Amino acid sequence: MIVDPPNPENRFMNCVRMELSTKRINEAQFDLVADIRFGKHEIPIRRYGRAIFGLKKGKLIVKLTNGETPLRNIKLNKKFQTVVEVKVQQEKGKEGQITGKLGGKTQGIGGETKQSSREGKEYTYKAYQVNTEGGLEDPTWVFECKIEKFLEGILCESELACIDVKEKPCSLLATFEIKDSDDIYLVNGSLFWQKDITKTKTAVIYRMIVNRLVEELLQEKPYLSRQELVHG
Repeated sequence: MIVDPPNPENRFMNCVRMELSTKRINEAQFDLVADIRFGKHEIPIRRYGRAIFGLKKGKLIVKLTNGETPLRNIKLNKKFQTVVEVKVQQEKGKEGQITGKLGGKTQGIGGETKQSSREGKEYTYKAYQVNTEGGLEDPTWVFECKIEKFLEGILCESELACIDVKEKPCSLLATFEIKDSDDIYLVNGSLFWQKDITKTKTAVIYRMIVNRLVEELLQEKPYLSRQELVHG
């Protein structure tokens, strides 16, 4: 029998709300299924008023007891592509030089940069927002924003992995964690409404607020969400 606790702990529910469940395959295997919602959350910060934030990156870490997940059992993952599509804008310089545009910068082949008129075609690449890491007993899913400024949307009934039961009871502890201020996007803060602050001061204040925000988020517990499941 699999027992799913009805109330996972979501400390900042509007930022990340995680609800895990299981589906029995047979006596020796079950699927781990995730419903996750990402968004923005408002929180008071000492000395800085209130701030609205979202996540640029976070990790869903699953620690297994009496169970394991071989690579073949990982389901929600970034598949390795032997051929990839990359967005490139070919340009022809005034002197006939062909240049390539990557990530918004125009660089001449051979290291030179020239003003040019655009010609040719654009090619697109796929931006994956989830990847995997970890081992047999601690599979980990890394969510990272690739399109917008922060993670936003709902992941519904997505199978994370098939768990091989080595011995009963088999249990798991899942936590959604951030590492540092680089994982946070500050959507708004009260000090940013002041119009007499220079861009340099704004950047400094932004970093101070984000650092304090991370301290506030993690000072009591080292995770944003937590849930335990038991396969008895």
